[in-house]
Amino acid sequence: MSDKNSSQKNWTSWHHLLHKEILGNKTLIPDGANLLIAVSGGQDSMALLNLINDMKTQHNWFVNVWHGDHKWHEKSAKYALELKSYCNKKNINPNEVLNSVLLKKLKLIDKNSKKLKILGTGEVKDKINIEADLASKSAIEKLEKIGGSIQIKK
Repeated sequence: MSDKNSSQKNWTSWHHLLHKEILGNKTLIPDGANLLIAVSGGQDSMALLNLINDMKTQHNWFVNVWHGDHKWHEKSAKYALELKSYCNKKNINPNEVLNSVLLKKLKLIDKNSKKLKILGTGEVKDKINIEADLASKSAIEKLEKIGGSIQIKK
């Protein structure tokens, strides 16, 4: 039995419904897609993440998760830790460094981009580690202030 078929044994009716939709509409989430899923840590987003992650081998998806701990309620820190634990167990985002390779794979920057420069515009709320070719002084200060880092490639 192949890995694809053996993983389907544990599917719920929700897995089968979503799988049927995807097979019926090849443009919904194409095979080989790079997915970036924004997850709050609540029941709905975790259910969606679980469904997508369970089906990634059938469709050759590359799954990434983004979570912003908005701190809007008392359980937000707990959700963030639980999500990180879940992702570690499921081998999602094993590398927590944002770099040009990942951004190109996700098609968030042009595949022909030669250099990645991080600017300090906007607000940074979540700790993140970045590998880039260049960074502004304000970007470095903002990231270091919240416990993140920028590693400049030599």
